[in-house]
Parts: sequence; C-alpha cells; structure tokens
Amino acid sequence: GHDLGHSGVTHVFWLDHMIGSACAALMGISTCWWKRNHNTHHVVCNSIEHDPDIQHMPILAVTPKVFDKPFWSTYYTKWVNMDGFARFLVGHQHFLFYPVMM
Repeated sequence: GHDLGHSGVTHVFWLDHMIGSACAALMGISTCWWKRNHNTHHVVCNSIEHDPDIQHMPILAVTPKVFDKPFWSTYYTKWVNMDGFARFLVGHQHFLFYPVMM
C-alpha cells in the first residue's frame, strides 16, 4: 500500500492509484485518508504533537514521551493522555501488535 501511494510499484500514477484504491477498498480504508495522513507524517515526521503515524494511543506507544504528560494532537485536535486503561494496553502491546495490524 505504501509504495502504491507513492506511485512506486508500476511508476504509472493512474495505475498505482487504481491498484491502491482497490486494495484500500478491500481493507475498508480510503486512499484519500491515507494520503492526507501520510503526507502529514512526511511534513512533521516523528513529532509527537503533529505526526499522526506515531499517535496510536491507547493501543500502541512508539515513544516513552507519551508517559510524561498529556499532549495536544494537532492532527486529531484532541488531548492524548495515558490513563490507567491506556497504560494497561501499552503494557501488553507486544501481545496486541499483530492482532491490531490484521
């Protein structure tokens, strides 16, 4: 999906877009949503407040910074904090990773 979104499979924009759209439809996601999300990620890569690709709370935490204090997500326009339930899930993310990715 990622390489199709960057026209990196066939290197023909319309063909990669059609293949990507078909795959996304089968998975129940939108290519427009993915492009907006991923382009934002490229602009503010790994910024905890701005990068939606690292804001997977409460299921997964990709940086220990999320434990320090709540932060404002400019992408989702909401506060993200580690409450007790989130801490429990993150503490078990090594078990949850593959089921969540399916």
